[in-house]
Order: sequence, then C-alpha cells, then structure tokens
Amino acid sequence: MTNRTLRAALATFEVGSGLGGIWLVLASGLLQFRGGFALRIVWIALMVTYCAFLAASGFLLARRHPAGVRFSIYAQLLQVPEIITRPFTFVLYTPLSLTVTVSAKVDVSFVANLGANVQLLFGRTPEVALLGVNVLALAIVYLLRSRLGHDSGTADASSVAA
Repeated sequence: MTNRTLRAALATFEVGSGLGGIWLVLASGLLQFRGGFALRIVWIALMVTYCAFLAASGFLLARRHPAGVRFSIYAQLLQVPEIITRPFTFVLYTPLSLTVTVSAKVDVSFVANLGANVQLLFGRTPEVALLGVNVLALAIVYLLRSRLGHDSGTADASSVAA
C-alpha cells in the first residue's frame, strides 16, 4: 500500500469516525448518560468536541497539512488506554475498539466494541479492575508515525527543481 493510499484510508477512517461519533453522541447521549442535566450537557459537549477534533484531524491529514499527522496521532493516542480501577476509570473510543485487557483476576481478554464511548469516572467501584490497550488505535499510531511521520506534505527547498 502506498503512502498516498494509506493517508487517504486513515483520513477517511478518522473523518468518518468523528462524524459518526458526533451523530451517535447526539442521537443517544442524553438518553444513556446518568446525572444532572447540566452535567449531561458538559459531558456531551466534551465528547462532541473530541469527535470534531478526530474529524478535523482526518481532514487535515487528507489535505496533507503539516499538522495533520501530529493531530491524528494525538487523536488516536487518546483512544489507546483503557483503565478501569477503583479510584479512576478512563475509556474512550469511536467508532471501533479492538482492546486486549488484563483484569485484576489475571484474566486476559480480547474485546471488540462498535460505537462511541467515553467514560471518565472518579471513585467508582467496578466489579473488577482492568487495564487494556486498544490495539487498533495503537496500530494506527504506528502507521502514522512510521509511514507518514516523515511525509509532512510540504516540499522543501532541496526537492524543488531549479
């Protein structure tokens, strides 16, 4: 796969993920979130902001903007960890998560999720603590860094014919 094709595929995935995430959050966000109305609005605004950042990163990546690769890496890195413990819980993915998790009971599992999800909780007692890595997001970060990290999309003086 050429870098041009890879860039187009990753950009399409990120733009689609961001726009799909915004649609999922707005379509179901107020129904599934527990808490006061003001907190619901703040939480939905945060998720919509993240999804918009993801879509904008994909757009910049497609347009070969110098910040496109960097922003795409940031957007994907936010989706890599999955942490569920008593003092702190963090889960973020849109639209897809392929996560390898290890629980406190030393159970290793592979979980695939489809949708938009964000969990940021403090002081909640989960059934079992677990740590996970979203291998799909990690693979995208690897591809962005190894294949597109050096390809900023701008021509330098040495590559311009005289």
